[in-house]
Amino acid sequence: MEYGPHKTTLDDIARRAGMSKTSLYYYFRDKNEIVRAIIQGYTEQLIDLMKQAAASKKSAEDRMFALIEARSRFLAEKTRHAPREVIQEFRSLEGVFETEKELYLQAHLDLVRGILEDGVSR
Repeated sequence: MEYGPHKTTLDDIARRAGMSKTSLYYYFRDKNEIVRAIIQGYTEQLIDLMKQAAASKKSAEDRMFALIEARSRFLAEKTRHAPREVIQEFRSLEGVFETEKELYLQAHLDLVRGILEDGVSR
């Protein structure tokens, strides 16, 4: 998706995946479903990284800093080679993938809440 979701064609995706466009349709109904799967994969990676980072520290403060650092590193790495127009294009999809956004935000909130509750109870 180096061109962004709007400019990327199913032919581009198939070529990058090393499969035919027909094979893509076996797994996905349309391009939005492919983008959704990519977003879900990245979201799962990010949540796992934040959980691992937080779990590696003892104090709530250190766990919170580790979570923030893991999130920042992940986002910096994933956007490092993306042109500004691609990043803007993903931002323009605001309402399209609302379910994925809400799932990420809830998972992030649960992590932060758990750290804060643990810190208060100590």
